[in-house]
Amino acid sequence: MIQKRLKSGPKSPWFSTHSLPRSASAHLFLWGVLCVGCVGASGCNASRYSERFGLGTIDRQKAKAAEFDPYPLNDIGPSVVGGRPPGFFNPLAEPRRNELMGRTPTYGASPATR
Repeated sequence: MIQKRLKSGPKSPWFSTHSLPRSASAHLFLWGVLCVGCVGASGCNASRYSERFGLGTIDRQKAKAAEFDPYPLNDIGPSVVGGRPPGFFNPLAEPRRNELMGRTPTYGASPATR
């Protein structure tokens, strides 16, 4: 009977799930869902996931704004009067900014000159 079914149907160059038993096609479907889910979840950034449910408290928002300060700094260039909004007149000190940025690599420098 299997031989008869194979001979009677048109031959397709593509893989068909109709020739698999029901449990095998269910497993194939589950593996496909699992693979798509893994690929989709691998692009998520866990640290930013909580922002989808709100921006957090006012203190958390202020701390983030101080860490990623987009306004011009007076100690690395000319002073920009009115360049900072109210509440951000005092930027972080340079050592504190460097702490937040982390250690940047120095290519070609010896450890003594770092």
